[in-house]
Amino acid sequence: MDVPSVTVPSVDEPSVDERADRVQLVLDAFTAMAGEDDEEGALERAVDVARLATRSLLGAAVLVGPGGVTHLVHAGMTTSQVARLPGPPQGHGVLGAVLAGELVRTADLRTHPSAGAVPEGHVPMRAFLGVPVQVEEGAEVLGAFYLAKPPRHPAHTGADEALVTALARQCAQVVVRVRDARRVRELAARLEVAERVRAAALAQMTTDVDPVEAVDRLLEVAREQLRMPFAALVRVDEDAQVVERSSGEAPVPALRRDVALGGPTPCRRVLAEGRGVVADLVGDPSGRVALAAPAGLAAYAGAPVLVRGRAHGTLCTASDRQVALTRSDASVLEVLADLAGRQLARLEDDAAVRTRREEALAPLLAPGGLRVVLQPVVDLVADRVVGVEALARFPGRGQGPDRVFAAAADVGLGTALELAAVDAATALLDRLPAHLHLAVNAGPALVTEPGLLERLAGLPPGRVVVEVTEHEDLADHPGLPAALAALRAAGARVALDDVGAGYAGLRSVADLSPDVIKADASLVRGLPESPARRSLVRALVALAADLGADLVAEGVETPAELAELRRLGVRLAQGFLLGRPAPLEELRLSRPRRAAPRPGPSAPR
Repeated sequence: MDVPSVTVPSVDEPSVDERADRVQLVLDAFTAMAGEDDEEGALERAVDVARLATRSLLGAAVLVGPGGVTHLVHAGMTTSQVARLPGPPQGHGVLGAVLAGELVRTADLRTHPSAGAVPEGHVPMRAFLGVPVQVEEGAEVLGAFYLAKPPRHPAHTGADEALVTALARQCAQVVVRVRDARRVRELAARLEVAERVRAAALAQMTTDVDPVEAVDRLLEVAREQLRMPFAALVRVDEDAQVVERSSGEAPVPALRRDVALGGPTPCRRVLAEGRGVVADLVGDPSGRVALAAPAGLAAYAGAPVLVRGRAHGTLCTASDRQVALTRSDASVLEVLADLAGRQLARLEDDAAVRTRREEALAPLLAPGGLRVVLQPVVDLVADRVVGVEALARFPGRGQGPDRVFAAAADVGLGTALELAAVDAATALLDRLPAHLHLAVNAGPALVTEPGLLERLAGLPPGRVVVEVTEHEDLADHPGLPAALAALRAAGARVALDDVGAGYAGLRSVADLSPDVIKADASLVRGLPESPARRSLVRALVALAADLGADLVAEGVETPAELAELRRLGVRLAQGFLLGRPAPLEELRLSRPRRAAPRPGPSAPR
């Protein structure tokens, strides 16, 4: 087997001068390693010096971390020899023993209890010196130095052991320093990232969250950052200060409630200063006089809150126990106060938008402000119109009805607009033929309003159907069943609209037991081609029969859909095919005569 040739140091005992040179070599290595900022560089330098100083043929060194070997270097070995090594030494044989903290010095490696076979092709080894890399004896083992000599070379001496131990400990010092520096850099990087994330989250919180909720969160942050039990947003007027929002328990009554201002207060002082103020009222009693702080207050911090440059009040924190506060705490509070001012500006903007929307919607709430169109509901068996659904329209708005109702709901006028639509629809009841019912739409909020019952109580019994629309979860309105019972007692019938879409499901049908079930247009669309939709409609037919309710299919647009509904046993329907929504004056209430079907077998399904 070919073994690459290596240069073997002389086997002669070193002279005094040589020993001095070796010591100097180690000292030079100490100096060089002191400036190292790289673990592997220090390791390579140390093991190379150790090999030369001990006149060893081979040298190797490893560093370990929590996950195992992190660095592995060799000296005096060729690339092919290194490639034939069995892998990292941790936990294996004599090398593993050194990593476990054992210092091994032996004239014949084969005699060591932990020795294993030398890898095939490896340079023969006899004398061996293994030294743990640790700052001091008994300290954490950071790695190991391994030095070996071939047969017939003198064993390592006690002086060799001392030199290599000194190198190992110097290397350990470098490793600790480098790792500590790296940890500090990583920690700083994490803190920087965390601060960026925190700042971004805070900015997002104050733009995406409701302004009032954002102010509440800012007060919580103020308490946390300044280590105070109480924080508040205080509006300062000419003759009073008003606690608009607060977090925690106020330590003194003056901060717990609105108070009339007969003189200076801490909040007024802060506004006069025009910047963040912190005060240790125990360690610096003069601050109590300067701030006009009430008795019982031990620490106070406040910062002015400006809304578009206009003084609004303060964001303040307070404690009845001493808290060490610094100028940096005042700076933190100034940032939070600035964010609070931005939220108050958002509230002003929201109020202005609300006012504009209310003004835009006001004409719709007045009598004659909206238009009602009617869509026929057809009995498919008798082929005649049996009722109409009233639908609100808003000419000149440039928006569909759903968007107008949503805009009204956003400013708290949704129920009022729905009630105006009910009034406009029921005003047409006397002009409709007596055999037709009139269906009006009402959301759960309107159904539970006394105003709807008052409107319908005096109308002819059985003429009005209240279609409960489910643009919101019915479970959010626990008073709905009782309100529907009152409407029924007043002579109205109850329909559940859009069953099969949105919140409208079988649970609502079971909970409300409506007189009419209206299948959503999404179930009718594509009905002839969809076995799943046919099964759902068939199930609704059976459910309506069990409940004694009428089933109305909405959104019928094609003859094929109409034919399929008839085949499935649906008796009532509405849609563009049967009649488009139109003003009462233009409504066709009579049905064209339908041609008799040709005799023949039914198409297979």
